[in-house]
Amino acid sequence: MKTLIVILGLVTTINSWAAESLQNEIASIVEKHKTRGGFQGNIEVRLDGESIYQESHGYANLAFQVPHDSRSRFMIASVSKSFTAALILKLHELDIIDINAPYSDYVDLPRRTNEENSAHWNNFKITDLLSHQANLIRDVKQSEFYTNEMYQPMISIIVGEMMENHDVFFENPERLSHYSNLGYVLLAYLAQEVTGKNYHEALDEYVLEPLDLKSTGQYHRMFAIGWMADGYVIPESGRDSMRKRCCFDTTSFVGSHSLYSDSSDLFVWLQTLMGENDFLTSQSLERLQQAVAPVAYSENLSYGFGVFVDEVLGYKRVWHDGFESGYLSLISAVEAIDLKIVILGNRHNQNVYFGQFYTQEMNDEISEAVIRWNNQRLQE
Repeated sequence: MKTLIVILGLVTTINSWAAESLQNEIASIVEKHKTRGGFQGNIEVRLDGESIYQESHGYANLAFQVPHDSRSRFMIASVSKSFTAALILKLHELDIIDINAPYSDYVDLPRRTNEENSAHWNNFKITDLLSHQANLIRDVKQSEFYTNEMYQPMISIIVGEMMENHDVFFENPERLSHYSNLGYVLLAYLAQEVTGKNYHEALDEYVLEPLDLKSTGQYHRMFAIGWMADGYVIPESGRDSMRKRCCFDTTSFVGSHSLYSDSSDLFVWLQTLMGENDFLTSQSLERLQQAVAPVAYSENLSYGFGVFVDEVLGYKRVWHDGFESGYLSLISAVEAIDLKIVILGNRHNQNVYFGQFYTQEMNDEISEAVIRWNNQRLQE
């Protein structure tokens, strides 16, 4: 496989031996996860606005031996939630919605008639959806629409079918953040209802076009997307029987994990989430980055609006990862030292189906390596 590595100059206040040492440590981390997790794709690390490590590894298309380069596009899966959250915050800034209002103020859907379900429906706010505190089940149930061959904007049908035919709420007296893909589908439906546009059209108008994000958009397996990398899964039987992602579309999880993007756009996106442009107000950014609620299944991890919030070696970190069969993605930022990381992969092994996402480990290990290096630099 062809591997392209670009390592650019680091800050001149550190000697070249130390800079090379950091680069080698990052390269060693990446190599480990190529071997253990099956990583291939694009990874880039930026510090103080400079690219200190960039690698394109493996193939965007295995059958035709097309190697990755910086233009490769990937499904970003749940990283899409950060885009949906920003869209909702932008609609709030424009006074189209009030995120502090009950969701039912804007959307009226069929619902199961049991008393408990109705009480939940009338009580949760838009902010509860943004922070996964609406007490909703995690996923959309499979239905006849789940594997629709051609993409159609049918989110109203999907949401209506869920609300009418399934119990979707549970009790959560601790007010923990229970991760819910369905919750972000409801946010996409909200955007559709208040703008009169399909989700991807509203996202284009209010988010992607103002930020000139031309490599980001709505994924569907039937779309002809330029520079789109195919997704691959390594079965337990080994590499020789590698499978190509097949037959899942994005019809039933629009707004939750339905977008594609590339590294360049995602670094602009990280700059946006860190307030390095004027796309979102300071109040919106504060809301987005705040640790709203502890995540139910993890210690020392909270959810903001469309992002996870935690600490790494004492520094606040804002990040989100994504998983779809054949694809893994992650964006991460430590604002205090201007560290940004983008990882986009289109191959993984079976372990990810059991929650072992190598992207999270890579992010932790690279973040810690850069922070230690930066702390040493400041002491010299």
